[in-house]
Amino acid sequence: MAYYAPVDEATDIARIFGVVSSVIFGPGFEGSITTLPEMGARVCVFGCPLLEVARDLGFELERAYDACDAYTRAVMDFFNSSHCIIREKAMCHGDPRCEFAILKNP
Repeated sequence: MAYYAPVDEATDIARIFGVVSSVIFGPGFEGSITTLPEMGARVCVFGCPLLEVARDLGFELERAYDACDAYTRAVMDFFNSSHCIIREKAMCHGDPRCEFAILKNP
């Protein structure tokens, strides 16, 4: 249980992920959540301060991706380890947005 925050469903986890990410990364973190069939959720991120800082400082974008992936998986595991993420798109890899699905573990 995540400190009185509802995190039983994928959409709940996605909302908490957005709140935590906005606190950590600031107001430049922008995204949306879509409910998927069979109790899943899709998170799309359009604004990422981590990516902007990596570009500004000349970091390899693959390192930014690695840091983001570790962060995302850690948040997911902390709030509800019965769910997993499946990455579908990443701005660090040249996509126009980041996108991942949150699904219940099989």
